[in-house]
Amino acid sequence: MKKLFMTDLDYTALGGFEPYRRIPDPYSRFLDRLSATGWDWAINSAWDVPDQLDLIQQSAVKSRPAFLIGKYGGVMYQLENETLRAVEPYTAEHYSLLLQWGRDTAFPLIHALAVNYEWIKISYQIHAFSCHMENIHRIENLPCVQEALQKERIDLRFRDNMCHVSPGKTVSKGMPVDYLREKFGYGFIACAGDGIPDRRMMEHAQLKLAPANAKPELKEFLRQNGGFIGPGDYCTGVIEAFEHGMRQTEKDQITING
Repeated sequence: MKKLFMTDLDYTALGGFEPYRRIPDPYSRFLDRLSATGWDWAINSAWDVPDQLDLIQQSAVKSRPAFLIGKYGGVMYQLENETLRAVEPYTAEHYSLLLQWGRDTAFPLIHALAVNYEWIKISYQIHAFSCHMENIHRIENLPCVQEALQKERIDLRFRDNMCHVSPGKTVSKGMPVDYLREKFGYGFIACAGDGIPDRRMMEHAQLKLAPANAKPELKEFLRQNGGFIGPGDYCTGVIEAFEHGMRQTEKDQITING
């Protein structure tokens, strides 16, 4: 059975170790152990894919990812001799959906926020935008934001005095999971993340993992859906959660098979 381990970057694989521009050595060794025992691994992050590749090349990890997924599931690439090659038709189709989300949802919402409310800074990328307002938690009660939330056009999260807005189900980190299962034949997929957008990919995974520093909403989702939360922060917690989860999975399989 083909197995795939999929990891987020910020506050999941990265954090707690310096310098931040490298995958921490314990996580590099963990990924290499997975690769040596027959697992493929992938990154599923908001990061642009060339930046993901640069991160890998700056790190001690010797194995290479089967897939690099960026822009919250909007693009997917494979590596061929350290050269990026887009997975098609996935990337073209989903990049088009991101453009549509920008036109139909992000731009009107940014306009409504900028014109009608007090704000300090708004930053836009094709896969997300962030807004710094005087009281950022007030943003989720604004009518224009409520409308987008109710129509599942956005995911909303808060970090570092900023409100971050990304596509909801228009394009999500869950879409690559089903695609990889169907097109590449993965029978078992484990996903590790820390934030609200990561829930989308975990909904589609057999093994759901998070470190102790994960958002409370994500941890509650894992508790209710058979996920595993490591006692440590960042990559340390992910490794702990994976080891616990795999022990439990093997135990369950033994019980099912008699």
